[in-house]
Amino acid sequence: MRFSATPHNASRWTRLTPAHLALGYLLLGVIWIVTSDAAMSWITGQGNPWVYGQIGKGVGFIVITAGLLWLLLVRYMQALAHSHNQLRESEERYRMIIETAMEGIVILNCSGEVTFANTQMAHLLNYRPADMLGRHVTEFVDPDVLPHVRAQLERRWQGEAAQYETRYMTQDGRRVWAIVTSQPIVDTHGEVTGALATVTDITQRIAAEEKLRESEQRYRDLADSRKLLLNELDHRVKNNLAGLHALLSMYARSAKTVDDFAEFMRQKLVAMTTVHEMIAAANWEPIRLSDLIRHTSEQFRGPGPEDLTISVDGPTVTIGPRQAGPLIMILHELFTNSRKHGAYSRSGGLIEISWNLREQDKQQRLLVLQWTESGGPEIREPNPAGLGLGLVQGFTQHELNGRFVHEFKPDGFRGTLEGLLEAVPAESADKQSAEAGAAPRHR
Repeated sequence: MRFSATPHNASRWTRLTPAHLALGYLLLGVIWIVTSDAAMSWITGQGNPWVYGQIGKGVGFIVITAGLLWLLLVRYMQALAHSHNQLRESEERYRMIIETAMEGIVILNCSGEVTFANTQMAHLLNYRPADMLGRHVTEFVDPDVLPHVRAQLERRWQGEAAQYETRYMTQDGRRVWAIVTSQPIVDTHGEVTGALATVTDITQRIAAEEKLRESEQRYRDLADSRKLLLNELDHRVKNNLAGLHALLSMYARSAKTVDDFAEFMRQKLVAMTTVHEMIAAANWEPIRLSDLIRHTSEQFRGPGPEDLTISVDGPTVTIGPRQAGPLIMILHELFTNSRKHGAYSRSGGLIEISWNLREQDKQQRLLVLQWTESGGPEIREPNPAGLGLGLVQGFTQHELNGRFVHEFKPDGFRGTLEGLLEAVPAESADKQSAEAGAAPRHR
């Protein structure tokens, strides 16, 4: 008879306890041995009863021996069934642990192919577990870190365990940061047959660290900007005070009356105030040249000709805060002279302001600004030259590293300013379009 060593067969053949079976076989054997002589004589009715009795005893011995062997087989089947049950329970327990683990778990063969991946590992990479089987582990790795991953695999095949950070690529193309704890799988002969790795998702931690670094850099930049701003403010205050002192000294020698001196100082203080207000409003960022001209011209609104026209034409040009002040002072002097002696003093007057920009190099730009007046009274070049033009030339030379050339034509004053502007953040192409338009007529 053939027996299959399975828990099902074992349970079917072991319904009687081993004690019951042993007792039954023993009683049957004793009865047969004791009665074998008489039984054989009665059964056969002939022959030598002793011979047949001996044969019966042999049969009884065989029966008893078979019973004992049967008892040993039953005990073996019971032990085998119990062992199978324990093994099945252990496998189920460990499978439950692996499948419910928060970390991804993956097993590789010695070729680097995936032979097992738990649900968490598949979910991490947006695959089904079955879709990962048989594929090389490098197929799931970010190409940028492939050399590092290959080096780690070589260490596994050499029997080394390690923990390292790496990046995976999900099925939908996302990058996932992870900590991998990997160790080799070794058989009973000490040969490496594969590798086991646990994978912990740290994408959120890496993103938080990156945001923290960006925040630290932003506050560091703010601190540096504040320091630069304070240094610039200190420099500007000193320059303004030094410039005001120089103006006081220069005009004190040429002013005819106290009222002339007071008016001169009022205009210069107004110009300095305009510089400060514009730079502060722009948060100490570069200012457009067209805005400088517009704000400066608005200071001269008031009683005067009603049909004066100011024409402004030129590309978008930005002026850094350090040079915006001197340029406003230059424009203020030109408007002041025009208001006193030029086109700004008569109805029908026209002031045309145009400019262009020539790139010198990455650090400097050459500004060429044309100032042309017409429609005003006939003028002649003063002798000696006025203080205002001297200030214009001084600011252009010392603050803009350039020059101012002028001429007095019968129909109006003309001047050309050439100055080097400091580099500012690059302007976008759409802001380089021409800026044209007329300023409001001053009343």
